Amino acid sequence: MRGLTKKKALVILLIITILAAVSFSVWWFVLKKDTVPQQAKEQQQVEEATESNTDILTHLADSPTLSTFLGAIQKTSLAGTLPSTGSFTVFAPTNEAFDALSDEVSVALTDPSKLASLTAVVSYHIVPGYFKKADLTDGKLLKTLTGQEILVKVIDGDTYVVDAKGFEYKIEKSDRLNTNGVVHVLSGVMLPQ
Repeated sequence: MRGLTKKKALVILLIITILAAVSFSVWWFVLKKDTVPQQAKEQQQVEEATESNTDILTHLADSPTLSTFLGAIQKTSLAGTLPSTGSFTVFAPTNEAFDALSDEVSVALTDPSKLASLTAVVSYHIVPGYFKKADLTDGKLLKTLTGQEILVKVIDGDTYVVDAKGFEYKIEKSDRLNTNGVVHVLSGVMLPQ
């Protein structure tokens, strides 16, 4: 009888060991499954984030695909504001975005007598404060330098901003970090009311 008890004890110990091994394997699989996407996401954020020792205007000047937006800023009084200390989030439309504007809007933005319109459009792309992509959550409202708001939408993992006219523009590149703020590259030119 005593041998039978030892046998039972060994069987129980074997069952406990097997259960522990299975439990550990399941735990490891779940842990690995959850951390791999997180590690990939963190790596993507590191790759997206470009830190710079320059201010926003210098960053724009170093980005050939944003030269039209830089030129628009330089025509307005904002060229003196952006290099200053402070924190700004800039949604910078690409040159292609400006090229896609209707002729009527393009003329209005390039006409020297309509500098107020150009200033309003440029100001509508600048938000006081520092908002990295992780801060741009679905439904968030951001108040621009014009005093008007833009809406943030997140659709299938992509981040968009919605202008006053209801048009959605995708953030193509994000988290271009500068000494006085962050630049997000935008697929379109937002228009204020």
